[in-house]
Amino acid sequence: MMKKTIFLLLVLAGLSEGSRAQVTEVEPALTVVKLADTTGWVTSGQLALNFAQSSFTNWNSGGVNAWSVNGLSNFNATYHGPVWLWENNLVMGYGILSQGQGEQRAVMKTDDKFDLSSKYGRRVNDRLNLTALVNFRTQFADGFDYAVDSTNAISRLLAPGYLLGAVGVDFKPSANFSAFLAPLTSKTTFVLDERLAAMGAFGVDSAQSVRVEFGGYAKFAFQKELVENVHLLTRLDLFSNYLNNPQNIDISWEILLNLKVNSFLAASLGTHMLYDDDVRIAADTDDDGVVDSRGPRLQFKQVLGLGLTLAF
Repeated sequence: MMKKTIFLLLVLAGLSEGSRAQVTEVEPALTVVKLADTTGWVTSGQLALNFAQSSFTNWNSGGVNAWSVNGLSNFNATYHGPVWLWENNLVMGYGILSQGQGEQRAVMKTDDKFDLSSKYGRRVNDRLNLTALVNFRTQFADGFDYAVDSTNAISRLLAPGYLLGAVGVDFKPSANFSAFLAPLTSKTTFVLDERLAAMGAFGVDSAQSVRVEFGGYAKFAFQKELVENVHLLTRLDLFSNYLNNPQNIDISWEILLNLKVNSFLAASLGTHMLYDDDVRIAADTDDDGVVDSRGPRLQFKQVLGLGLTLAF
């Protein structure tokens, strides 16, 4: 099933090339980098703040008071030279949900992201660059699986942290599509928390805090305005570890649909699908409140937001 999924994703990425388009990152890291006609720096950014709230007083049908807020920032700085191209992107996001009141009140994290990328390339021609890429990802706060255990964190700052370095070619046939292929790639996973490291979380060996993998990496990115004020952005990342089960490909597929209401209001729908064969995820398969299984599983996140947006 996983091999069929990978094949389908690669076919979709190939079809997108025929659309003649280019993008760099997703989730508002699904950020479009516009090529400049002149040399120099081009900077841009986006700030978004989404709210949701519900309140009940003597409501016959019942309900729970709740509010949520989600903030997202996205910054880009790109240098266009006659020969060299340097693209930088920083995405930060955090969201919380509060529901109930008094002793029944619970506060939970709904989003948490820090993603920094830098890509430096030398032009071969108008469509092809020789490129080196560095990407660092982590989170800000503790994360919990509330369905399994709401007391012990399953993730923390730098647990995990991911550092990826890749050298390859960046193919940009048009303004809205890019394909980065890197046969030389290192992927380093950090778990700088003793308890999580001892559990062998995020694929590190038990009691170790760092895991280094060497393999091949590919990133396909595409963006298109479907209709007026409705914009689709997507990115597919694939990584294969040459030294350990190279057939088990790590997958990260992000999609963001932006709907612009006016200059300050916008709605967005984002999804993120992950699969990493080395990450063992706990599960309570018989719903008895006890973890009885750990193994690689398809991870999926969906975020729907409506709120204030400021672009510059």
